Amino acid sequence: MKLLCADTATRTESVALVDGDHVLAERAVYRAKGHGRGIIDDIDQLLSDAEWSLDDVEGFVCGLGPGSFTGLRIALATLKGLALAKGRPIFGVRTTRLVCAGVPVGRSVAIIDARRDQVYVEEEGFESPICCAPEAVAHHLAAGPPPVLVGDGAMKYREALLAALPGAVIPDAAVVHRPRAALLPQLIDPDRPAALATLEPVYVRLSDAEINYPLGFPDLANRYPGVS
Repeated sequence: MKLLCADTATRTESVALVDGDHVLAERAVYRAKGHGRGIIDDIDQLLSDAEWSLDDVEGFVCGLGPGSFTGLRIALATLKGLALAKGRPIFGVRTTRLVCAGVPVGRSVAIIDARRDQVYVEEEGFESPICCAPEAVAHHLAAGPPPVLVGDGAMKYREALLAALPGAVIPDAAVVHRPRAALLPQLIDPDRPAALATLEPVYVRLSDAEINYPLGFPDLANRYPGVS
């Protein structure tokens, strides 16, 4: 199956074209200020490199997060739009699962930066990711051999995580900690595409807007009495 894959849940945009077991083209771009302006150009370049058009794409696979509230929606909105336009199936995979897939052997735990001095955590057996302080990660993991911690949160909070998890390993190579879209097809059931209309990002905690405005963002009249 010829698949266009993308993940923008972290500051690294990853896009790839995969045909069966073959990765035909992939691209990873670090962006500190968002992926919205670059993802379409990167997809276009990938298609050109592989000598494909969108008509050749038989399905789309997207990383769903958790991660940046704005960032993770970029890939999903882009691929949902393309899937709708071309009438192709779409699949979704949690980004935490994708990060773990980059560790071929042993026990891996995804640690993605959630900001606010927190991380998103998942390992095999979790029904869904959890959000906690780096120092609390050990309390949420099952007993077992020392894990390999991967993800941008593992790099950011290296000292706190290693202090809380004696024996854990955090690889030095930065590439291991980036979600790699080319691995997404390994994590889907090609016979069970997602429902396009209801496929949503994975949100583990409330956004800043929901925390700051639990009753909804105040309108102009509420903020400036007397102004209609």
